[in-house]
Amino acid sequence: MRTEPGCFRKEGGGKIHFLSGYWYMLDKLGQQVAWIEGGAKTVPETNWQTRGDGIFGSWEEVPVLVQHKLIDTPAASLVSKGPGCSEACAQCWITLKDKIPHEHRQTVEAYEAKAFEHKENAKAKVTEKYATAAPILNQHADTAVQAFNEYAPVAKEKGKEACTACYDFITHPDTQEKMGTMLRATGDALKSCLAGCLAVTAGLVDQAIGNVDEQPVSTTRVAVVDNDQAMDASYVKLDSGTPVMVEPLPPRSLFLGDKPAVSPPPEDSNVASSSTVLCP
Repeated sequence: MRTEPGCFRKEGGGKIHFLSGYWYMLDKLGQQVAWIEGGAKTVPETNWQTRGDGIFGSWEEVPVLVQHKLIDTPAASLVSKGPGCSEACAQCWITLKDKIPHEHRQTVEAYEAKAFEHKENAKAKVTEKYATAAPILNQHADTAVQAFNEYAPVAKEKGKEACTACYDFITHPDTQEKMGTMLRATGDALKSCLAGCLAVTAGLVDQAIGNVDEQPVSTTRVAVVDNDQAMDASYVKLDSGTPVMVEPLPPRSLFLGDKPAVSPPPEDSNVASSSTVLCP
C-alpha cells in the first residue's frame, strides 16, 4: 500500500521507501535487504542490489521484480492504508516511551523538551539569518549577473583575438624555421653528449684492462746473511761419544746409488769424548 509519495508498506511488515536518491527495501524487522539508485517518482523494477558473500563480494543483484498492481474493486478505497513511514516512526517512539519505567520517564521527557526547544531555537535563528541575509544575497546576485552581462562579450571577443594571434604566430614561416633549427640543434647536442659518454667509458675500460695486463713482476730477492752466528746456526749438534765427520756425497753417487764413504775416527786419544760434529 502507498502510504506516502515515496513509501510503500506491506500488511505483514516490510516496506519500500525512497531516501536521498536511493530506494531501499526493508524486511519485517526493519533490516535493509536491498537498494537501488533512482528517482522519487518511479520505483525501479529490476537491478536491485544487496550485500555480497565473501570478502571480495561487495554487492550482487537480487532476483526480484517490483511492479505496480492496481486493484479495481470498490472495497480497495475503503481499505486502511496504515501509517506512513514518518508516522510509523512517531508511533514507534510513543510505544517505546510508554515502556520506559516511571522513575526515568521524567528525565526522558525533560531531554525531549530540551531537544524540542533547541530545535525551535535553531529554526528561529535560521529564519532570522535568512531574512537578514536574503537582501544582501539578492544584491550580490544582481551585481554578479550585471558584471557577467557586461564583461562576458568583451572576454569572449578578447579570447577569439588571442586564439587568432596564437595561431598566426605558430603558423608563421619564421616561427616554423626557428622551431626546426631548435629541434636540429637539440638533436646534435644529444648526439654529442652520447658520443662523449661513450668515449669516456671506452677510455676507462681501456685503462682498466691495461693496468691489469701490465702489472710488474715481483723481483724481490732474499738477502744473504754472511756472519758467524748464521753459519753456526746452520750446523747440527750431535751428542754422541764418538765424533764422526759427515762429508757430502759426490755428485755422481747421488745418481748411481753409491754409498758415501765415511772417514774412520781419528786415532788421537787427546780428542774429547763429547764433541760437536759439524754437518754442512
